[in-house]
Amino acid sequence: MGSRTLRVGIIGAGHIAHAHLRELVQQPGVQISAVVDVRADAARALARACGATACATVEQACSAIDAAYLLTPPRVREHAVAVLTAAGIPVLCEKPLAADVPSARRLAELVRAAGSPFMVGFVRRWHPPYQRIRTLVAAGELGRLLMVQRQRLGYLPLSQGNWRTDPSQAVGMTVESLSHDLDLLRWLVGEVVEIEGRVVGSRPELRDFDDTVLATARFADGTIGSWQASWMSAVEHNSLALIGDAGTAVLSGRGMWRSDSLTTAAPGATERVELLAEDEAADMGFAGETTTFLALARGEQVEHPTVEDGLRTVELSASILS
Repeated sequence: MGSRTLRVGIIGAGHIAHAHLRELVQQPGVQISAVVDVRADAARALARACGATACATVEQACSAIDAAYLLTPPRVREHAVAVLTAAGIPVLCEKPLAADVPSARRLAELVRAAGSPFMVGFVRRWHPPYQRIRTLVAAGELGRLLMVQRQRLGYLPLSQGNWRTDPSQAVGMTVESLSHDLDLLRWLVGEVVEIEGRVVGSRPELRDFDDTVLATARFADGTIGSWQASWMSAVEHNSLALIGDAGTAVLSGRGMWRSDSLTTAAPGATERVELLAEDEAADMGFAGETTTFLALARGEQVEHPTVEDGLRTVELSASILS
């Protein structure tokens, strides 16, 4: 695509669009050229804010864009994926890839058939403390991994305008939010070969809506793992622990997303506790995700979460729920 300006379209003008736009507007050689949303007022408002054109349909936007951020709720993505991939437009698709396994498989087939760049928005891969953990694992500093644990607790209010608690769009925590954590451990450890779990729902007004999950798994290399997550915890906290035969690393943070401290130790050695700098602790990963996708959209070969990663997390979520 050379050095010319990359025209980016935003498909879905909800809350997450603003997080992506904060990074996109800082990138040289990028122009936000089109915004699409079924809510015409939302499309117009976001388009005005970033100097773009509000479009009524994805088809209308295609002629004005070179790459697309697909940020709609997962139940309503299939048509947009079909249109964008058929046009050969690189896509960053928010997670989860889809609401269920059949839909995810259809989307994956569309992407495979088109062959155009497609990245799933597992933004936590670019959280700097997680990248440090991955480096520790790859360097063998923890030895052979024995067990990994991921915990993420917080509270999701029943907010009007949030699709996550809209009865017509909601998919529950295990499909939606836990997809981050399923992908994170796959990225750190490798493929999951066995998984099972239990879920609880505490909101009767949302039918078949799970908000608390406990899952256990075995990875291809023999490591065992677990996930604990809830949208109903009045105490917000998250942690990531990796236990190997040569060392242990534990990240811990206030809230659902921060990593405030890293504790490491070898067997029999004194623990080393590092308090992380604020810019590292609070970095959600959007900056790294943005630069990676823009490189992909410009034709560069970069490591990124693929449609196959997106499909696999939906399959794992379905296994937990089954």
